[in-house]
Amino acid sequence: MTEKLHFTVSGRGPHLVLAHSLASNSDLWSAQLPLLEKHFTVLRFDIRGHGRSPAPAGAYTMEELADDAIALLEGQGIKKVTWVAVSLGAMIGQVVALKKPDLIEKLVLADTTSGYPPPAQAAWNERIEHVEHDGMNGVVNGTLSRWFTEGFQTKHPDKFGRIREMILATNPAGFIGCGNAIRDFDVKSETHRISCPTLVMVGEHDQATPPDMARGIAASIPGAKFVLIPDAAHQAAVEQPSFFNAELAKFLNLVEAP
Repeated sequence: MTEKLHFTVSGRGPHLVLAHSLASNSDLWSAQLPLLEKHFTVLRFDIRGHGRSPAPAGAYTMEELADDAIALLEGQGIKKVTWVAVSLGAMIGQVVALKKPDLIEKLVLADTTSGYPPPAQAAWNERIEHVEHDGMNGVVNGTLSRWFTEGFQTKHPDKFGRIREMILATNPAGFIGCGNAIRDFDVKSETHRISCPTLVMVGEHDQATPPDMARGIAASIPGAKFVLIPDAAHQAAVEQPSFFNAELAKFLNLVEAP
C-alpha cells in the first residue's frame, strides 16, 4: 500500500501501540487513554480500510496488514513497542510479533483468535456478502449482538450509540478487505514462537472469539498469562474498562492505579 496509515500520538514515555478491531477505528480506545498516556507515548492507528486510513478495493491479507503497521513504526523511527490490541488488531499483533520479534517488547491480545475453524470461515463469507449487497447496514445489528452482552445498550446507551456509529462509518471496502484477511488468518502452528511477555484477555461471554480460543493462544505462547473478563463479550475493553485497565496496569507494571 503506497498511502500511509492515519495515526495519532499522545502521552510520554516508551512507545505503546493501540490496534483496534474490525469495523471500528483508533477512537475505540478512549477508556484506556487516560491510564496509558501517563506512562507511554501512545500511538493509535487506523488499520487499512478503517477510519481515516486508505481503503483500497480487493481482499487484504493479515501479512499485508502487519506490513502496514511495521512500515508505520519504522517510518517513525520506533524500534521497540508494547502492543495492546483487540480482535483484528490482536491478529495483526501476532503476525508482527512473529515477523519482527525484536520490535515487540510486550504483547496484549484481547478478544481474538489465532485462526478460525471452517464453520466460522463460512460465516465470514456470509458477512462479506452482506456488506457487498447492503453496505455496513447489512452487518451492524449482528455485529453489535456479538460485541456486547445483553442489556449493555440499555445500561450504556451513549457508549453503544458511539460504537454503532463507528461500525456504520466503516468503509465497506475496508470491511470486505479485512474480512478476507480474518477469514484466511491462521498462525495456530506458529504462536509457540512468540517470545515476548504476553497477556491474553477475553470476555467471558465473547461469541466472536470464545474464551477457549484465548485459552488456546495463552497455552501456546511460552509464559503467557490468561485473564477472563467477567460480564463482557467481544469488546471487553469497552464494556468493562475498569477491569480491563486494572489487568493492563498489572501486566505493564504501572505504578499508578488505573
